[in-house]
Amino acid sequence: MLEAVEGNVIELVAEIGINVLRSLASEEYTAVKFYRHGYMGVSRYGQGHWQDALVLDSSRSSLLPYVLARPPEVAPLELEDGEPLKLRMFIDKSVVEVFANGRQCVALRVYPERKDSVGDPSVRRVTMRPCAFSKRGR
Repeated sequence: MLEAVEGNVIELVAEIGINVLRSLASEEYTAVKFYRHGYMGVSRYGQGHWQDALVLDSSRSSLLPYVLARPPEVAPLELEDGEPLKLRMFIDKSVVEVFANGRQCVALRVYPERKDSVGDPSVRRVTMRPCAFSKRGR
């Protein structure tokens, strides 16, 4: 849970990534990420371009020796300027489904080994600090 954040001259830095099926010490987790103009896509003509993307990363989902890492599930999701990201997630033991803004979905099956890999989703980190006033702004 985040502490109350208030003030009208602050710097807020948020590192947002949602980890589901997370063990207590994060030995296992499945990561849900969104890249705003930060994922390199490739067109059908082989040209690279930056795009918004919804990502479901299972590279740390299991400690089982016979479960091999696989590339993340990536789906393009272009957000309009000012449009918030709205996620709906369904987790059913080993199936993770993520629906974004009612128009995109990524899903996969994961194989957590640990019995405590049921952790709640959380924001990774938020830091806040006051900003210095400029003489012009006062």
